[in-house]
Amino acid sequence: MLLNKVVLEGTDILLVIFAIYLFSCYFDIFFTRRKKRILAGIGYMVFVIWQFVLSSVSILPVYINISITIIVTFISVMFIYEGGKWNKCVFTLAFNAIWMMIETLSGYVLSIYCMQFINFQIYEILGSVISKLLFLILIFSLKRVFSSNGITEFSAKYSVMLILIPIGSIYVMNEIFLFSYKINS
Repeated sequence: MLLNKVVLEGTDILLVIFAIYLFSCYFDIFFTRRKKRILAGIGYMVFVIWQFVLSSVSILPVYINISITIIVTFISVMFIYEGGKWNKCVFTLAFNAIWMMIETLSGYVLSIYCMQFINFQIYEILGSVISKLLFLILIFSLKRVFSSNGITEFSAKYSVMLILIPIGSIYVMNEIFLFSYKINS
């Protein structure tokens, strides 16, 4: 039992480190880091603490978790990176929306194909790892596109579109999976 708890805590730590890496890779595409390391340290600490809270406590409703996650990510970006507040807000919303879309997709795929084969703790860890790996692949793709074209900011029209695409995709995926669940039940 103690070994199982140590392995789960170690896994949580590794997943938080991976989340920090994803955070840094994504926002490094669009912004430059501040020279003041103290501010960057505060920003990373805020992000890390919230990641640990999310992984260990799930008593809040989902919409509150999502709202707090967006706010914490925005605060972290404000501390760590230089740039305009509007762009930071847009890219923060896009970061969280894309991550939620990937988590939704990987969760549905796992629930369809793997739920009967593995227990719930492994299911959660596997879903987290798969969603983070998919997000990493997407970040590398974004980095290639945005770095080669020199794009670092968008107009308000394109910023809203950038946010609405993943949010709309989450809604459509949810409806498709719920519809297929009703048909197969």
